Amino acid sequence: MTADPTPADERGDRLETDRMPKPDMTGIERVGGDARGVFVGNRGPITYEEVVNWYFTPQRVRRGSVLLARADEGELLRLFVTPPGWDKAQQELMRDKTVMITGVPHTGRRTAGWCLLAASSDSESREVQTISPESDESEPPFDSEEIVAGDRLLVDLSTIDDTTFARAEDALGAYLAAVVDRQAMAVVLMPWDQRAVRSELRRRTRTVGRPDGFAVLRSHFAYLDLPVPDAEHSGLPDVVHGYGIGEIARLAELAAVAHQRASGPGWTWLDKAIAAVRNRDSDAERLVRCTAPDLETRALLMAVALFHGSFTETVTSAANRLLEVVLPERERTSAFAAPGLGERLGPLDAEIDGEGRIRFTGLDTAASVRAYFWTHFPDIREEFRDWALSCGPVLVEDGIDSPEIVRRLVEQLLRVRRRGDVFYITRKWAEGTRAVTVLASAALEHGLTDPRHGWAFRRQCYEWARAGATNRPAISSRLADLLVAACREVISSTHPEQATVRLRYLAAHRDERVASNAREALGAVVGQRPERLRHLLGCLDGGATRQQRRSDARSFLAAVDPSHLVRSSPTSTAALIDRRDVRSRLVERWRDAWLLGTDEWEAPLQRWLATAQDVADDRILAVVAAASDGRLDQVSNLEAAAERWAATQGGSAAYHLTARFVAALDDMFVDVALQSADLAPYTPSPGSHVSEEPS
Repeated sequence: MTADPTPADERGDRLETDRMPKPDMTGIERVGGDARGVFVGNRGPITYEEVVNWYFTPQRVRRGSVLLARADEGELLRLFVTPPGWDKAQQELMRDKTVMITGVPHTGRRTAGWCLLAASSDSESREVQTISPESDESEPPFDSEEIVAGDRLLVDLSTIDDTTFARAEDALGAYLAAVVDRQAMAVVLMPWDQRAVRSELRRRTRTVGRPDGFAVLRSHFAYLDLPVPDAEHSGLPDVVHGYGIGEIARLAELAAVAHQRASGPGWTWLDKAIAAVRNRDSDAERLVRCTAPDLETRALLMAVALFHGSFTETVTSAANRLLEVVLPERERTSAFAAPGLGERLGPLDAEIDGEGRIRFTGLDTAASVRAYFWTHFPDIREEFRDWALSCGPVLVEDGIDSPEIVRRLVEQLLRVRRRGDVFYITRKWAEGTRAVTVLASAALEHGLTDPRHGWAFRRQCYEWARAGATNRPAISSRLADLLVAACREVISSTHPEQATVRLRYLAAHRDERVASNAREALGAVVGQRPERLRHLLGCLDGGATRQQRRSDARSFLAAVDPSHLVRSSPTSTAALIDRRDVRSRLVERWRDAWLLGTDEWEAPLQRWLATAQDVADDRILAVVAAASDGRLDQVSNLEAAAERWAATQGGSAAYHLTARFVAALDDMFVDVALQSADLAPYTPSPGSHVSEEPS
């Protein structure tokens, strides 16, 4: 794990290094995982259970950075070097619960925003989250309904387009008011160019300066147990004083790799790291230029960059696939007539190692070359997308670190703002017929946990999940499986309310296996949290169609544990079932459950009866009795089901509880009958004579 607390967009591409163990310090970086254990030969389509295993694998470290894990905040603050203007911004945040900051790009301004929020943590705080305004003009730029108590939000307006910024300005005041009203906290990262910013917002914006570059370097070197050089070491002043803060952190990461490889004393390792930082773009440009006009060598260069560290067969196969995409009509030449692979790799500063894997010889060359291709060839980015998609079968071969390669791909696509390409690849891979489905899970997770684009991926998950509830065709079972797992294991960690909404739609999927998994996931997301249970009951509103009512009823029966309704919470002595709105929703969902038939509601009813017996609380019985509406047929069905349950339990306690339940049902029947008799107006038949009875 890198020691760099700076988000990816301010650091450039991450390193391609040997697998050097590094501590997980910031929660903002990734550690390449290994999902090869998910695959067992060519046994066919991947199952939902395997997708869930992908998210559950204990050895796999969570990648990405939509949130800063609470456990990592201390490490981030320990690495952080306080910049000019920090104190005023912090004081304003603590006083007003919101603050707007700006700063020159590449000076660590985003990291400063993260640290302002990290330093504000208390026992009720949730993970720090980064959000950006919705760019779709048909949607509001912010959704204040998603703010909950304890949220700590970094609202990033620093790099959005002018149209989106103008819409965000209009909505920002109301959004920040909602942040304060809901006992949350927000740091707004404003654009450095303030000319387009309204004067009232400019006056409220605090400028955060550039921290001392050598202090940043010293902090990172100390964390990595590297000797700290003299401040005037050859080439070092140029980097620490003239480069962005992210590049200084990157220098520390490169230095750690070079130091590990160094064979003797001296500062040669540092010189190599400095050279790699200073010459990064020029080295990549030199390598790309040396391939012209030989397109086969250029394709090989790009394949080595993306599949760096893979076996020779994998890299050459990927290179051939790239040529087929960009030049489908090219003449094929015999590989036997071409120079040997080692000879072709030489001019590319690459070699085949002792294990038969291809690697660049320089530090960070692979990341530099990848960035160069995606930056300087914008006209064929769609072809790059199709090439990556076609490499799915290659990525699932034995010995391939597929999660790491998918990370590299998604990183580049998001860096050049092509989220749509990630959506496209994810869906295509998810709908594949082989184990490439797990590649889709890797791509989706990287998108969901990206600090700047995670909101868009959550939105896309919403659109996919509710497709069947709109006029669009429902998504495939494979993609739905992936969404269920992502909601349960990724989205719920930062946005449990959003996970609940998406799972509610997925529970209505036409494939009953998918729907059942979604209902189970709903129960897991809600857990024993009263606020989540109340939110779930609010979501399960029955919808506008009979199909949605039936689906919501099934979700209700599967996900709602009645024992959680009668317990007090750490924040309230009152139980949920004592709330009028909650009782009303419970009754409505039980009414919808009657649509499912006895076969579906009897087992959940028995669980509710057993819970009422265990916790000795008849309020649970009262809810079900109220849902009968005193209808004779439903009262009879419920009494019969309760008596069957009592017969299986044995003992007097179950029979006594059943007797109380039957009495409650009978009372409901009688009350409804009396109310009907008392309130229904008498309407005589036409032409009849109504006379008064004698007193």
